[in-house]
Amino acid sequence: MKNKNMYKMILDESIISNNSLIFVKLKDYENLRQYNSEKFSKILANKCVFVNEDNCRVEARFNPHISNLLIEQRCDNYRIDGFSNCVLKYNSICIDKRREYKIDFDMGIISRSLNKNERICKCCNSIVDKSQIVGAYCEKCLTEPGSLAYRFSYHGYNEPYTIFEDVDQSKVALFGAEIERDYLAGYSYFNDDLKHACIGAVKTIYGNKLNSFNVERKAVFMKDGSLTEDGIEWITFPQTYKTYKKEKEKIDEVLQTMKKFNFGNSRKAGNHIHINRKFFGDTDQNKDDSRFAGAKMALLINEFWKEFIAIAKREETGYTQKPSQNKNDKIFSLVAKTICDECNHAVAVNLQHKQTIEIRIWSGIDNASDLLLYLDLTQALATFAKKKSLETCQKAKLEDIFVYLVDKKEHLQEIKTRLNDKNITKYNNTLDKMIEEA
Repeated sequence: MKNKNMYKMILDESIISNNSLIFVKLKDYENLRQYNSEKFSKILANKCVFVNEDNCRVEARFNPHISNLLIEQRCDNYRIDGFSNCVLKYNSICIDKRREYKIDFDMGIISRSLNKNERICKCCNSIVDKSQIVGAYCEKCLTEPGSLAYRFSYHGYNEPYTIFEDVDQSKVALFGAEIERDYLAGYSYFNDDLKHACIGAVKTIYGNKLNSFNVERKAVFMKDGSLTEDGIEWITFPQTYKTYKKEKEKIDEVLQTMKKFNFGNSRKAGNHIHINRKFFGDTDQNKDDSRFAGAKMALLINEFWKEFIAIAKREETGYTQKPSQNKNDKIFSLVAKTICDECNHAVAVNLQHKQTIEIRIWSGIDNASDLLLYLDLTQALATFAKKKSLETCQKAKLEDIFVYLVDKKEHLQEIKTRLNDKNITKYNNTLDKMIEEA
């Protein structure tokens, strides 16, 4: 043999499969000798695991290296003291009779050759059908609690949201999007649809990075009680508008995959966008700058409520309440109203988050173009509120906010179309001029 520590054995009908790891009955010792050298049989008899007659409980003699792989985390009441008693409870290697197996006793590795339809999950080492493998992961590993394709409970993800871009946050806004997908089919299909929708989304989001099982998370899926069967809330980690534009095709692909498995847009679905507070000049000790900017954004949305609702394609609901600010209020009154507004976090401009300001006015999206429009408008609104005084905001016209759009030509045309759909035509001449100059 090429490696003196790697041994082969051939299994026949007398070998127990037990739908789990390889276990050999002590009475099969002579059968093993028929297929393997006497030297190997002696090693096997001293180190491999033997199964009692009932096939459920194990008595074993083995070295501690192989014990970790064969027994640990696969049985109850595991111990190494020459003998171990444990109950098998997980499937790992499904036995094929007369297939060749390899055992490396020094490293504690047991393996067998794969057929053309089988793959090994690098995360749990299970052998699965190739249709159930995604890069380094099997579907079970991808969807178990805490994994990349797992749907967390509402606000059930408590880890930090990683920022992958090296930018000056005081100058460049970062956005996190909560993209709600409602369930559009019958309940009997829900669990399968949920699994396939999340796995399909993960394939697109991470791509070739899934070939390693140490993938840095870029998004989270959560439940949302306002959606059918709690739906899917796809939450992106903080990114710049520029990065969202670069990932436009990927966003469309994720949305199409979810729609394929019956998760799509509906009247229940919303789209909430978070802006990093540091963009407004906040420090860890002082949050006043973002509070003032948030209050000014609430003032502007209140003042142009009909226009924003038309552009957002959303009606006022219990989850998107009109701000109560008045343009004659003083700045501290505006802040107090924005923080303590009726419905708190459900109001259109939400200041209840420590690290972000949340704009909740936008409707669910049908494509990446919708998301980019809402991101661009959110950025324009935030930039105007950051740069302008309260007095300027109190006298502002709607088109003053549009000046700060990044993609003016495309988005001004869409804004005009949406306003006209709601018979709001008084901005047409101004918008046409801005589009021509863009």
